[in-house]
Amino acid sequence: MWNTTQLKEFVKLGYNDYSVDFKTRTLNLKDAIRVIKLVKDYNNFNGEKVATAIQQIRKIWGSDYQLSFEFGREGSPVLYVSLPYWKNKKEKYTEAERKEKTELSLAVLKATQTDELWEENNKIRAWWD
Repeated sequence: MWNTTQLKEFVKLGYNDYSVDFKTRTLNLKDAIRVIKLVKDYNNFNGEKVATAIQQIRKIWGSDYQLSFEFGREGSPVLYVSLPYWKNKKEKYTEAERKEKTELSLAVLKATQTDELWEENNKIRAWWD
């Protein structure tokens, strides 16, 4: 497992055109914010706005439990958000709750001017060009 310094260097290398196709390991909210903010502006992508958006997504879901992120490049910036099934170790979200929270999460990311945005199999993909 990488420490924070190694993770930041990995992302910096990718955004200095060493790789146009890479993705981080699964990140918690704190580490995701750190690496997303490294990319200030890239086409429609703005690191500060996206970092704020994922903080809003965390608020929508009520906790960090089972909420995780992957960040990288697929030519341009890409973010994957794995959405939780469980509120905590004992309580599962209802299908209606999950649907509502997923739609709210998609709306938050759409506001960051994504060029592609979809949810499939409990994972959101956001891409900016």
